Parts: sequence; C-alpha cells; structure tokens
Amino acid sequence: MFATKGFHGASVGDVAADAGYTTGAVYSNFGGKEDLFLAAFEHEVARHAREVTEAVAAAGDDPAARTRAAAGQWTAFLDRAPERFLLFVEYWAWSVRDPERRERFGERFAAFRATTERMIAEAAPGLPVDRLAVIANALTYGIAFQRLAEPDAVREDAFAEGLALVFAGAVARGEGAAGGAAAGMGGAAAGGAAAGSGGAAAGSGGAAAGSGGAAARGEGAEARDEGAAAARGEGAVR
Repeated sequence: MFATKGFHGASVGDVAADAGYTTGAVYSNFGGKEDLFLAAFEHEVARHAREVTEAVAAAGDDPAARTRAAAGQWTAFLDRAPERFLLFVEYWAWSVRDPERRERFGERFAAFRATTERMIAEAAPGLPVDRLAVIANALTYGIAFQRLAEPDAVREDAFAEGLALVFAGAVARGEGAAGGAAAGMGGAAAGGAAAGSGGAAAGSGGAAAGSGGAAARGEGAEARDEGAAAARGEGAVR
C-alpha cells in the first residue's frame, strides 16, 4: 500500500485495511504512520539481507559468481518492483530535511553500511571496510537511479562490474588481503549493499501487514487472521 500510494499518500487506515486489520489495532502498537513505516523498514531489511546472503552462499566459492549473484538480486529487485525503491527515495528526501527525523532515519540507514562492512570483513580481513562499504552502497543507489531513468543505457551487469573494479583497485593498492579472498569482496559488498538497499526499499511497506499482525495480536485478533497476514508479508506494499 505504501508503494502504491507513496508514503505521504497512504494513510494508516489504508495500510490497516489492506492488511486486514483495524486502524485502532495499528495505533495500539505504533505511534502513527511513520512508526509503522519504520517498523516495516527494519523487518524487511532483515528479510532481504537473508535472501541476498543465501544467494551469495549458493554461488559457491568463485568470486565472480558470488558478485554476480548478489548484484543480480539487486538488479532483479529493481526491475520487479521499482516503486519500492522510489518509496525509499521519497522517505529519504523527506527525512533529511528535518534534523530529528534525519537522525532516526540515519540510524537505520547505518544498518545498511554495517551489513556491507560485516560481509567485507568476513570475506577478506584487512580491507578498509568503512571506506569500501560507503563506496559499495553509493554504487548501489547510483546504479538504481540511472537504471530507473535510462534502463536501456545501464547493462544488467553494470553493478557487478563496478564492484569488481572497486575491489580490484583496493587489492592493487595493497589495502587488503591478496588473492582470491580479496577478489571475492565484490560478492560480499554486493551482498551487503543490495541487502541493505533492497531491504529498505521493500521495507518501506513490505512488512506493514506483518506489523499490523503484531498490532492485531495485541488486540486479541484470531490466530487464523494473524497467520494469513504474516504469510502474506507483502500486503502493505501493494
């Protein structure tokens, strides 16, 4: 629902009704629309991070294959649900204009970078994870903006190629472990950046049904309805 109408266009009533709950059930657990949005945001970051991590692990030990797997997850997400990334951009643009809201959003935004840093550190200890995570995340968002504006001008492998070049440069400068481990950083960074960004975009609405489920549980909703909302998990995105 958030992705369909936008953050400002969707009301708490819209989201609750779409997920099958009452507005009162939502307000009993959340302070309002923004709190619901942020709860959904965090829920979906975790889900998407798991999916990307699994894709990278399934690609085996080949660094190039791992990079392609993670980057492919992000590109496929953009092609499948561009409105979710646009929702993320809408909320970001609104948040950074207000100091208090920017701080709250910044705390969650930092989680993306932390995920990328962790994946880089695990794959090749010794690399400057703080700087490389920022660069990887910047590539993630930059590729998304360009691909949505000019889909025919941005190849599907542009993200993976960009990450490979970044980490090849880091290895050439001697800033990290040499050999296959350092080369494999493309896959780790793609995984972390795509997990964070895709989670944010999906999370802008994707878990609202699940959040509504929690609210409904607090109101004594029947287990059958709760299970249906939790299983859907996508209700508020529509």
